[in-house]
Amino acid sequence: MPKNSICWSYLAWIMPLIAVPSLASADTFVCIPEAAATVSNQGPREFKGSEALVTDDKYVHTNESGTWVVKILGEDDVYLECESKGRCGNDLAFGIFERTGAGWFQYVFALYNPDTLQTIVMVEKGPCSKL
Repeated sequence: MPKNSICWSYLAWIMPLIAVPSLASADTFVCIPEAAATVSNQGPREFKGSEALVTDDKYVHTNESGTWVVKILGEDDVYLECESKGRCGNDLAFGIFERTGAGWFQYVFALYNPDTLQTIVMVEKGPCSKL
């Protein structure tokens, strides 16, 4: 895919946020996953790692009213509350979101199947752009 089409893709997601005054005035970043991987247990002593498809979610990391939160782009509800500017969430069941000063993020979360006792840990990484 040409780099220009990636740029236009980002703009298509960022433009609606700029039009929303409450987000435009806050310290706000849009973070879009570009790569993902999983590690899972296949049995008591067997583990498997693999590349995964990224989710369709685009994350909004914003400082609303003095508190950092993560939202899913296009949704009003807070997805994760943040302890600091760079780290949100403290439980793998809901996820841990980290945004670096270098312009990228990682989101790590776990999925658990109680029937098979299988746990899948997934990590997504990608760039963040300040609005």
